[in-house]
Amino acid sequence: MGFELLPGETIILTKRRHWFRLFTEIASLFIGLIIFIAFYILAINYFNIVNPLYIKLMTLGLILVTQACFISLAIILVDYLLDVWLITNRRVFFVEVLGLFSRTTSSIDYDRIEDISVEINGIIETVLNFGDVHIETAGAFRPFLCKDISEPEVFKDTIFNLKSDKIKRENAGL
Repeated sequence: MGFELLPGETIILTKRRHWFRLFTEIASLFIGLIIFIAFYILAINYFNIVNPLYIKLMTLGLILVTQACFISLAIILVDYLLDVWLITNRRVFFVEVLGLFSRTTSSIDYDRIEDISVEINGIIETVLNFGDVHIETAGAFRPFLCKDISEPEVFKDTIFNLKSDKIKRENAGL
């Protein structure tokens, strides 16, 4: 995945973007494809296009659009499956894929986390329990963003609990 756990480090929680965002991206892709196919059928059947050259060009266009849709589907699935946020007993990891051949991996130690805020906008996000988590750190010019994460409050609470446990252990001298 692009990161290595330290000795004694264990993964506590793994999160991805909520399935509803994946569903909306795939649905919009296939709605566009269905509209293009409907236009193709309408053009051939109702506008009486009989010239074989036009039919071949339209069929080629349909094939190219269908291929573009399947390539886009593969990119959407890769992006969804490889974007992951991990909480370990020592730090928080962010692995985000940017296109097919680029990836950003970041980690934050609990000592550097200053504030965590959750943003849930709209009725769909409220009902399906997903939203954005902003993690502000010491020294960073912008907060880390976990976009469309499922159960954002659980993610935030887990980080705060692990951070407070670490502070308690340090104060106890462990």
